[in-house]
Amino acid sequence: MTDWAAAQTGFLTGDKTKDARNVAILLDTIAEVSANRNLGSLLKSIVDKALAISNADRGLLLLHDTEKNVLRVEVARDKNGNALPSSAKYSQSIPAKVFKSGTAETLMDAAGGGDIALGQSILDLRLVSVMCAPLKTSNEIFGVLYVDSRASAKGFTKADLELFTTLGSQCGLAVHNAKLVESYLEQQRLRHSLHVAKDIQQGMLPRRSIERPHVEIAGFNRPCEETGGDYFDYIPMGDRRLGVVIGDVSGHGIGAALFMTTARALLRAFTYTRDNPADVLRDVNMFLERDMPSSAFMTLFFGEVNTSTGSVRYASAGHNPVILFRKATGKFEMLERTGPGLGIIEGAEYGIGETPPLGVGDILLLYTDGLPEAMNGNKELFGEERLKTLLAGLQERSPQEIVKQLIRAITAWTRSDVFEDDVTLVVVKGT
Repeated sequence: MTDWAAAQTGFLTGDKTKDARNVAILLDTIAEVSANRNLGSLLKSIVDKALAISNADRGLLLLHDTEKNVLRVEVARDKNGNALPSSAKYSQSIPAKVFKSGTAETLMDAAGGGDIALGQSILDLRLVSVMCAPLKTSNEIFGVLYVDSRASAKGFTKADLELFTTLGSQCGLAVHNAKLVESYLEQQRLRHSLHVAKDIQQGMLPRRSIERPHVEIAGFNRPCEETGGDYFDYIPMGDRRLGVVIGDVSGHGIGAALFMTTARALLRAFTYTRDNPADVLRDVNMFLERDMPSSAFMTLFFGEVNTSTGSVRYASAGHNPVILFRKATGKFEMLERTGPGLGIIEGAEYGIGETPPLGVGDILLLYTDGLPEAMNGNKELFGEERLKTLLAGLQERSPQEIVKQLIRAITAWTRSDVFEDDVTLVVVKGT
């Protein structure tokens, strides 16, 4: 027999007028709470209906806080629909017992001391009648519905308890469903916010390749989540100089994206006021080390291309070695780190390096570790050597085509176009 059927046969045995009224209230309550998907208003409505059915003085709805493992009061109201003050006291022992057992309890003539074991607070509050029912689904108990009174004329009967139990059961399902709907809507709002953040972040990256005297440049970025910590940029610096930047923030997601955005703003600000890449990285590091979380850091390569000569001055803050392919000799050079990652060491200094001019067909490949560390089904890394071999075979291609072929190779290696890490690369080719 269901809770609803049991309630019909159980509580329709006393005062017929009262029973009919209570059935009407219960039916109205079930209809209302089943249609209500706003959790806040639903909880208030449940307490108000419980007070109407029980004719009690006060009603509370308590939900289980899983982190603290306590019952927390979500709604507390009196019979007139007024919110009770946060300091209002109630019997905590009965809700605790009901939550643990999953069985409704009623206590009549409590002030007479008939059941002191349930809690001294019952006597202290001079409660005459208390009724409490679990809020549950078929799988879990997640709260309780509680009412109490001090007037002896408002004692609760067995029929009242059966009705109250049915109310708790029906309302428990409604609350569970409302929580699911609220969780779904919150996920949708978060997903929308992340899409907006992704659009903003992607809007900060160069949208097209560029050509300058002696060089042509193309780049690519794909975060493994909606937002990421990888970054690349082209920064016009005047005096026939062009900044080419690539960076990688530790971690993924919105936190890494915020760190990256801060670093980008600092880098662009200092680029126009400092004489060389090493000084720019020193000052960016000073601000990031001071203001960013201690667990976060960023590797970054900043190259300054001289578009008059084709030479490149650079500083590298802990970033992957940049690969330089010389077409004339078929050999590779590695532009190594010149200092620690950004945001790690206070007052860090950065060395500066410089390459001879890029010849026609020479290729400078900047990349984040998501490229060489891409793994196939056997957990094998793509690796720098495969990058070099692939790069040598693409020496006649344009930077845009080199980028496409590198991404195609990584996708074939992983057999997926969804990468496990952010992937960013920049190709600078001598012309």
